Amino acid sequence: MSYLYNQGFKQYYDEFLRQDDRLDLVKQVIDWEAFRPIIARVFDDGPGKAGRPHNDEVVMFRCLVLQAWYGLSDPGLEQQLKTNICFMNFVGFDAHIPDYSTVWRFRERLARTGLFADLWTELQRQLKTRGLVVREGVIQDATFIESDTGRKRMSEEKKKKENQEPIIYTEKQLSHMDDHGTFTVKNGRVFHGDRLHVLVDSKSQLIVEFETSAASLHDSRVSLVREGDMYVFRDKGYAGCHDLPVGAVDYTLHKMARNKPLNEYQAAENRLISGIRALVERPFSVIKRDFHNGRTRRKRSHRVHAENFFRCLDYNLYQLVTVKKKKTWVAQAI
Repeated sequence: MSYLYNQGFKQYYDEFLRQDDRLDLVKQVIDWEAFRPIIARVFDDGPGKAGRPHNDEVVMFRCLVLQAWYGLSDPGLEQQLKTNICFMNFVGFDAHIPDYSTVWRFRERLARTGLFADLWTELQRQLKTRGLVVREGVIQDATFIESDTGRKRMSEEKKKKENQEPIIYTEKQLSHMDDHGTFTVKNGRVFHGDRLHVLVDSKSQLIVEFETSAASLHDSRVSLVREGDMYVFRDKGYAGCHDLPVGAVDYTLHKMARNKPLNEYQAAENRLISGIRALVERPFSVIKRDFHNGRTRRKRSHRVHAENFFRCLDYNLYQLVTVKKKKTWVAQAI
């Protein structure tokens, strides 16, 4: 885009759209430059290297944030970056817009190099610096991230097994086949895909830890609680799971057994715990209803985990804006 073309868009945005743009608030709530040195490690095109320089690290990172926020495919993201004025403002009006293949390669590099742990640590550092995460009380739960089952391939495999024919796939086919998603049944409904496990700070409702597992793995098999967490709230699925660190107080909902109903004390304690434990449902609601991102198109475990990273990151940004607005409203009321 030309300079005058960009300036025209920017002027229009400043005059009419800024006040109603939640993405503009998201752009302001964290220090994006702090992520640059971490992201730069995925590239290998420094001084003395042949080839053209890579895209701006922060621009690429923001592109993936937008993709998870709106549940977009790679081509869909490229189209929106070139036509949506709020997207242009978020990545920068003068930024070079990457094409969809560049976005895919960047996300793949991030997923394979395992930098998400460092990026997540930096995000948590910024949240703790602001005093938003204290981890006195934490809530753990999990939700399903559904995926397609690949029924055509399953049907072909079934036929070959019946005919006792060998099942052979090329390396390229294997790279796009699901190696992680499994089936499970909950409340009489069949799910296929993965589980997203989260640990939420009970005060700020921000996600402080997350993990990805197969859908068939029970919630209680994954513990995200760390040393220093004081009070742990969990639902009945974690009943009987005593893997908490020393010093943590267990507030897991009591589970009724066959012919052993809850007594009055257990029922009353469940009511008290439920009021706090229910706060963990907010991240899942935002991710699935506001972001429309409860399904995955990815077929490999490292790619699904990459998506879950940006789901959790985007939720925290969303929640930060909510906290910021509440503080503004309180200040105006005073």
